[in-house]
Amino acid sequence: MRFGLTAFLAVLVTMSACGPSQSPDDAPPTDSGPTLTQVFECPGAFRFVAQSSAEHIWLFLPSRTVKLPATHGELTPPNSGSDIAYQYRNQHISLWRRGETAQLTLDGTSIGPCTNNRREAIWEDAKLNGVSFRATGNEPPWVLEIGSEVTTLYQGYDRIATQYDNVTPVKHADGSFEYQLRNDTQHMLIRIVPKPCNDTMASLSTPTQVQIQLDDGTLLHGCGRALY
Repeated sequence: MRFGLTAFLAVLVTMSACGPSQSPDDAPPTDSGPTLTQVFECPGAFRFVAQSSAEHIWLFLPSRTVKLPATHGELTPPNSGSDIAYQYRNQHISLWRRGETAQLTLDGTSIGPCTNNRREAIWEDAKLNGVSFRATGNEPPWVLEIGSEVTTLYQGYDRIATQYDNVTPVKHADGSFEYQLRNDTQHMLIRIVPKPCNDTMASLSTPTQVQIQLDDGTLLHGCGRALY
């Protein structure tokens, strides 16, 4: 049965909401790019996502989403070290961050210190860049990212990327979904199965198992979840 991509992703979101939100031990994001995505975990189970640059920061807070401009000039946050410190503020909210640590002031209340969860930050960065489903596996390492228009498979430690145009997935009687993807020279079969998946090497637990078959007969097995 053909299943629209939007409806397919809605089903995956439902399945992901039932499973734990853990992430694989991929390489963490760094300050070298134009933006940096971090997931800050603070005392009292307060948690928020931040996507920052030298000029501004987006804060995805539990109650609101705000964009703060950077404050330029000499900064003297606590626990000074070798990492560059950045500060952002408006009339009601301010945040300074240095490396993996941040301090948030929200409506006059100081929250922190907050520490970046590197594994979760990788998944949130993919989400903010338009990825709706993500999966990972090992031996050899690979990452699958399904976006709105293309699906990208990254393979190996050097993350060689191969892109495929998206198609409408087929839903089978057992609840699994199947993609038959092609580009100009290659074919890839993806099967997403609604069964719990545990990757002990990556400390990853998700509500779906992912199987990938490539043209050369290579079979990849891993774990995945919907991002939104």
